Amino acid sequence: MAAAMPLALLVLLLLGPGGWCLAEPPRDSLREELVITPLPSGDVAATFQFRTRWDSELQREGVSHYRLFPKALGQLISKYSLRELHLSFTQGFWRTRYWGPPFLQAPSGAELWVWFQDTVTDVDKSWKELSNVLSGIFCASLNFIDSTNTVTPTASFKPLGLANDTDHYFLRYAVLPREVVCTENLTPWKKLLPCSSKAGLSVLLKADRLFHTSYHSQAVHIRPVCRNARCTSISWELRQTLSVVFDAFITGQGKKALRSVSQTGPSSGCSPEPSRSPAPWLQRAESMWTSPPTTSPAFVSPGQRDIRGAPTPDHYISGRHPRHSEDLCHL
Repeated sequence: MAAAMPLALLVLLLLGPGGWCLAEPPRDSLREELVITPLPSGDVAATFQFRTRWDSELQREGVSHYRLFPKALGQLISKYSLRELHLSFTQGFWRTRYWGPPFLQAPSGAELWVWFQDTVTDVDKSWKELSNVLSGIFCASLNFIDSTNTVTPTASFKPLGLANDTDHYFLRYAVLPREVVCTENLTPWKKLLPCSSKAGLSVLLKADRLFHTSYHSQAVHIRPVCRNARCTSISWELRQTLSVVFDAFITGQGKKALRSVSQTGPSSGCSPEPSRSPAPWLQRAESMWTSPPTTSPAFVSPGQRDIRGAPTPDHYISGRHPRHSEDLCHL
């Protein structure tokens, strides 16, 4: 009996919150990125990307507990057997002639296209139900998507994530060009972030400034990716992107907006445990906001964080695009 006591205590220590987290590798990760680009016209473009990756096969595993990956979207993947989901809300038009190519292309209004798994028997029914649910999540008029504005592209769309085939029967695409994008769409979009708008780069997303711009586009991209080099298992990747164009050198609006944000910005990244010292990457971001670059793009990333909020060894802060950031332009 006495010999069993130390063994029982050891088991409790291993199964405790701290011991368990240290013994098991993280299954969630978050990476935040901000790219500020001076445009040929003299305007300034800012692109945010929040990439959440979850090492879980949602459609095979019975998942009931969520940490970084939003539960609302995780349940959609399982319930409707989704392979990929791409949703964007855009206000204004990207002026390619004056601004050059965009980071991510999106039409004005609301755009939704989805790849379903080949196990779905009634794609049209699942498509309609999914658009209704997304309408409620993002406070949008996606419930108006029906057979009159839905198409099944046969050549122009291919899966952006892991896919064994490209049977376009399981693809649906729709656009609502008259959809008005406003703060009611931005608020639920920010709530999908692990720290909402309370920490990290998301604190720079002030609605009263973002919607007084020449161009505003926010998107959600979900796709499966390989977890390892051999691709023996998959992970789910959620990318939330937001791009805006400030008339910084014409009306001075850009500098004013960015300066007001820097005065109220936090001192730590998106982490469950608050930091007591200012984060260098955030100071760099605030400096970029108040003094936008004039020649080459500037890149800021607080680094990747696991489910406990511990940052990766290197926090990337650079004055140009790092090599690993190329996939921001190419989902």
